[in-house]
Amino acid sequence: MKDYVMGNVDDKPSMDDLEKSEALRRLRGWRRLVDRECSSCDYYRFCLGGCPYNAISVEDGRMELDGVDHQCEA
Repeated sequence: MKDYVMGNVDDKPSMDDLEKSEALRRLRGWRRLVDRECSSCDYYRFCLGGCPYNAISVEDGRMELDGVDHQCEA
């Protein structure tokens, strides 16, 4: 999933390098969404919104991290 690559461990990226990555920006946006959508859920403290991978939707061949874990039953 090249859209979510932050760096290569062999390159030993610094935290500053990771902070500049589009992937980290997307993950932080997802975290804000999950915090908003799930904060009132009784189970949130256990799952923290679930796995970001499970929250990816595919539309027209594009992957979007656009919601909470689609497998969540709560």
